[in-house]
Amino acid sequence: MQENNLEKDVLWGMDQIRPVLCNASEPTVLKWYREYEKFPIRKLGTQWVPSRSQLQEWWEKFVTGEISTKNHSP
Repeated sequence: MQENNLEKDVLWGMDQIRPVLCNASEPTVLKWYREYEKFPIRKLGTQWVPSRSQLQEWWEKFVTGEISTKNHSP
């Protein structure tokens, strides 16, 4: 049962990631990956893979302005 829940929480690839982020474009998602230290995606082989719950939590904080620190200064 726990394994099944884990499978549902894992997103595979941009086609599954983008809808969680209000259909942000792939270049925008990759920009956020580069710019935000705590952006919760990583690459496994050729696929980008995040946890749905962690990505949703990040998105909620991003939208409400709780996330503002980037990896580097402009």
